[in-house]
Amino acid sequence: MAIKLNQSPFKRILIVNLMPNKFETELQLRRQLQDAHIDFLYLKTHKTSTLKRQYVEKHYISFDEAKLNTYQGFIITGAPVEHLDFKAVDYFNELQSILKWSKRQQHHRLFICWGAQFALYSEYHLDKTPFFNHQKLFGVYEYDILEKHALTQGYQSYHVPQSRYTNIDIHAIKQKTDLTILSSHPVYGADILVSKDNKDLYINGHLEYAANTLHTEYIRDCNKGIKIALPEHYYSYNNSNDNVISKWQPFAKTFFSRWIDQLTESNQLNNCHKFNKLSI
Repeated sequence: MAIKLNQSPFKRILIVNLMPNKFETELQLRRQLQDAHIDFLYLKTHKTSTLKRQYVEKHYISFDEAKLNTYQGFIITGAPVEHLDFKAVDYFNELQSILKWSKRQQHHRLFICWGAQFALYSEYHLDKTPFFNHQKLFGVYEYDILEKHALTQGYQSYHVPQSRYTNIDIHAIKQKTDLTILSSHPVYGADILVSKDNKDLYINGHLEYAANTLHTEYIRDCNKGIKIALPEHYYSYNNSNDNVISKWQPFAKTFFSRWIDQLTESNQLNNCHKFNKLSI
């Protein structure tokens, strides 16, 4: 009997959302990944407020539930735990188990900011180090494209929001991994890394950010009494009352669209394999 392959492959992505502003992060990722079905996963071992726990238990799924589904893509977001050693994070063991499961499932995986640092530590034993004088890298920065790749084709450089206190040394990446460094900054090092099989992507920045996200973070930190400089290269006249220059968004739209296309191609290939097996 002939099998009709799906002409519009179903793309399903599992996201571990570790950002403190859960709902805002969901909106950002849904906007960038609008052609896919998204499941958000909560961690049982993550200690958080009662209100946040109630929210994620209502709107997210558990790891046990996720294992019953088939996904093409997998994402770990950033998290506000840079000040902790990786193993001191309360959900370290649970997240490692999820990471290993995702690798066995051969998902296309995208790791963002702290999520990228965690994955690099788990996969390659690379540790994070603080920036100079423990200052925060905070603003929108231009990174140069170093290697030709389908995700960055047509670009020589791009802008990306950065919001972090720690970094992965670019020399350690070159010496201890087989990852390709797709982009870098002359001062702040690598941004986008990709594995040899193109399955794993590590992004130190936040291409998913909305136009006002850095502004919201700046106001939040100021209200907490944290001494923090204005986000660099972000406001039109370097004043928090000025308009925001969201120059990263055209590249971000292209990048996420092409990543989604990779999931489609992978799904079509898997369907062809299944069809061939059933036809024998």
